[in-house]
Amino acid sequence: MPLSSPESTLFAIDARLPDAQALVDRGSANISHSIPVDQLKKTIADPFTAGRQARQRGDLTTAIACFREAIARQPDHVPAHNNLATALQATGDLDGALSAGQHAVEIAPERAILHCNLGSLWQLKGGHEQALACYRRAIELQPDLFLAHFNLGKALASQEDWDAALAALRTALRFAAHGQRSASGDRPGADPASAPPRCADRL
Repeated sequence: MPLSSPESTLFAIDARLPDAQALVDRGSANISHSIPVDQLKKTIADPFTAGRQARQRGDLTTAIACFREAIARQPDHVPAHNNLATALQATGDLDGALSAGQHAVEIAPERAILHCNLGSLWQLKGGHEQALACYRRAIELQPDLFLAHFNLGKALASQEDWDAALAALRTALRFAAHGQRSASGDRPGADPASAPPRCADRL
């Protein structure tokens, strides 16, 4: 199965909802407030794309419902599990986020960015050893993954393993200097050392 949906996919709603097209045509940013979530997820032709759009406009409740609907329809939908994890993280539900992130890794263990994301969730949860193991596995799978080196360096610094942290961050900076992107298309940023570890929504 493809691991990502085309970015050009439109927000499609089943014709059984009579006023749906009118809402879409008006570009309503509050569609989730006009249509109950339970009804919305049942009438969306592409719940994953709908969830991504809901997330972009800050509607986490609808986004989570849509990602869960996408998983119910296609249990091995890796991007849906990954996006569910990051959406749940944003609500503070780290246990739910870890569960979704672990499912994504189990479905596609060869994807480095999924291990990196899972490591970020473990780090936020306080599972430092699990986080380090995830980052290192991500680097084994994709040695030029900037985000894995960056998060690994910050995790090591939080444990005051300064030499190893400096080595990881130097490696991250080397990839940044060469314009490397992570599998998510995420460009290195000027995050302060105190910022939380980063997850990638896009695979």
